[in-house]
Amino acid sequence: MGVVNLLSERVGGISDALGCYYRDAGKFEIFSDGAVAEQTQEWLREHGGDATASGPRTADEWLVVCVAYGPWIEPVQARMALSALTALRRLGGDLRSVVLRVVDVQREFGYRFVWQNTWIEMVASHLAHDNRSFSDLCEELRHLPGLQARDALLALVAAAQGKTISCFVRDYLLCDAFPIDRRVRRLLEQVALPPSEEVVVELCRRAGCSPGVLNRMMYDYEKGCTNNRRPQCCLRDFCFIADLENWECRTGKPRLQTQMQGAPP
Repeated sequence: MGVVNLLSERVGGISDALGCYYRDAGKFEIFSDGAVAEQTQEWLREHGGDATASGPRTADEWLVVCVAYGPWIEPVQARMALSALTALRRLGGDLRSVVLRVVDVQREFGYRFVWQNTWIEMVASHLAHDNRSFSDLCEELRHLPGLQARDALLALVAAAQGKTISCFVRDYLLCDAFPIDRRVRRLLEQVALPPSEEVVVELCRRAGCSPGVLNRMMYDYEKGCTNNRRPQCCLRDFCFIADLENWECRTGKPRLQTQMQGAPP
């Protein structure tokens, strides 16, 4: 119990530090649940190359966008999300059309990985079989704890885990979730927190902070982690790398080594 209390206090401290940092920068509100739709649309426009793109609105649209959050840089993710979103809208916006119209998901939606196409096909198949819309299913899921809603969606696609499903739970269902990608995992490890969605969600509950808001802040903040020479770093009191001299946060290598390999000083 003592360790759990210490970790929950640590999570609360990190959440407060990031919150203060972003409030001072005038950006805290963009990480709130209420700003998700607008921020996602801006992200699609900025990185997707379409200044007039409209963001996802329905459960079906949010799912095809979140599934596009694969292991790529953001411009690739955004272009893929726009491709899938456009394809779904051509089908009338209902995922069941994938099955009813015998759509080739890989060709029409533009996903690059087999699992992405398979997940969309499996969800569409379940919905068509049960003759229910995805929006109706999601209304039921909203009444569940976030991780239970996540597990119910993962069961539809026969997967044990999935960052993209956690993103859907966080951003569309607006339930407690903490998707962990390489950026968030790296920052969690640097501030001595376990890279486990279940554990962090529980620690957030105990600390009285929002897992979704903390997750979005950590994802954004990690982008700016360059080295431990920044005295203004708001996580300096929590990050173990701050105690390592000449260590570069971004690469996880000694600064001298990265300079010898040609990295900028």
